[in-house]
Amino acid sequence: MRPEVGSAGWNLRSRAIGEYSHRLTNVDLEPLAAAAAAELVAELVPAGGLDPSTLRTLVEVSEGNPLYLEQLLVRLQETGGLEHHETW
Repeated sequence: MRPEVGSAGWNLRSRAIGEYSHRLTNVDLEPLAAAAAAELVAELVPAGGLDPSTLRTLVEVSEGNPLYLEQLLVRLQETGGLEHHETW
């Protein structure tokens, strides 16, 4: 969750902490390192499916967020920049 005070997500988090702290576990996730993001892409896209420049751009733009990285790959596939395969 992005720490934007006043956002709907922040308000939900605050309410959960206040009313359900006995059921709440906070898990802080760090962004993926560039190498780990590239490895994730390699698992999702067949070998040779992306040129190195596009891979670097996807890794940089996603800022280590694996969900966003996957969404970028889906969008690339939807716009014809990447052929869809059954692996993702």
